[in-house]
Amino acid sequence: MQNSLQLHGTLMCQLRKWLPEERVTRLHNLAWLMTGLFLAKSVHLSHVARKLPLPGQVVSLTNRLRRFLNNPRVNVWRYYQPIARQLLASFRGQRLTLLIDCTALGFNYQLMVVAIAYRRRALPLIWSVHRSKRGMVHTKPQIALLRRLAPLMPRKTEVWVVGDAGFGRAELMRWLSKRHWHYCLRVNSAYHFYRQGIGWAAVATIPVKEGLTLYLGSVDQTGKLRLGSVGGSLGTRRRRTLVLGHRSTSRSLDHPVVQETNVGGRTLWRFEGSWL
Repeated sequence: MQNSLQLHGTLMCQLRKWLPEERVTRLHNLAWLMTGLFLAKSVHLSHVARKLPLPGQVVSLTNRLRRFLNNPRVNVWRYYQPIARQLLASFRGQRLTLLIDCTALGFNYQLMVVAIAYRRRALPLIWSVHRSKRGMVHTKPQIALLRRLAPLMPRKTEVWVVGDAGFGRAELMRWLSKRHWHYCLRVNSAYHFYRQGIGWAAVATIPVKEGLTLYLGSVDQTGKLRLGSVGGSLGTRRRRTLVLGHRSTSRSLDHPVVQETNVGGRTLWRFEGSWL
């Protein structure tokens, strides 16, 4: 009990600093929820309630936590924003790698998360839940989530966005380019790209042998709604994108990688390592 009371007190002191205008009763409930989650090592509310040194039955405490979570005045992003801001501030003036990925929630929902890649771990920054059965989320919600995060980015920070094939869409690439964020994204093998003097070709036709990386060089971008359309709405000045195809002897990658600029294998390693 002493540990839980001490932890709750420490959390309350920090929450008062982060959320000075929030109602005290909601801060207490938030601190109790965080305390129970840490001690129970579980997200089940009944397990969390059993760790709280509060009077009442487990059922009553579980309902208290559930009412708090269902309270329309509880703004999850406003509560978590100070943590996200503090995490991002530590990367000021450095290279920051953001991982964007989806995880299935049951059979009908997808959890989309943007996290910081740090020492082979993912530190979550922002997330959203979407109704989807196909294991992917459309591009507009992807951009909307990144747009909410953008104001928290520290200045003079080199931002890289790394994503799986579900995020390798031209619309997202255009948005990232406008913000001067770099990207390294897998693309569907059915997509097409255009090279000067060669013409259009399907990504699936890239001749990559097992264990080799193939650098195709600069790919000219056009206004067509395919892979080459990344720079279609960027004005008369066309940007260049490097396309890489890769297969590993230890892990087969059926979807080649699209990278905005050539930084060698350092970024590509993220697809061979533990990021995706």
